[in-house]
Amino acid sequence: MSKPKNLGRAGFAIFVLAAVSALAAEAATTPSISLTEDIGQAVRKKVADELAKTLRDRAAEYQPLLDSLRKRSSEELQKIGQWEYHVVSARTSEPAALAAVLNECGEKGWECFHIISAPPASAGSLPAEHLLVFRKPKAFWLGQLPLREILRLLLSLWSVAGDTPPVPP
Repeated sequence: MSKPKNLGRAGFAIFVLAAVSALAAEAATTPSISLTEDIGQAVRKKVADELAKTLRDRAAEYQPLLDSLRKRSSEELQKIGQWEYHVVSARTSEPAALAAVLNECGEKGWECFHIISAPPASAGSLPAEHLLVFRKPKAFWLGQLPLREILRLLLSLWSVAGDTPPVPP
């Protein structure tokens, strides 16, 4: 339907109504969905295509970061169950002084799991020198996150790359 020339406002309004009526009649005779739904689907498809393109472009920008996070998380998983050790020499025969050393290290997260004492200087006296052996789990940044967040992070990193999660030895 071509627009006739020199209609004026009223004539143009009649022309638009006739065009819409013709489109509506055509949509009613076809087994397809309505014109409004066709337009809605076309708009949704265009928006989805643009969003997918944007996400692909942005994924390429973030790929080095994702690779770094994937590598670091694998390294962090290797630290689970490993220990750090600390040895302190305590030269005292006073139990209160020994307790003070133990408490000081305990406040820093160290657990005393072994004490080696030198033989006492005389029979019936307390040993004057002790080696205190402490340990604590190796620190790792994943340990600072709630387990739920760690799992979500790791699964998202591996699903982006299509990899399978690494298994600690």
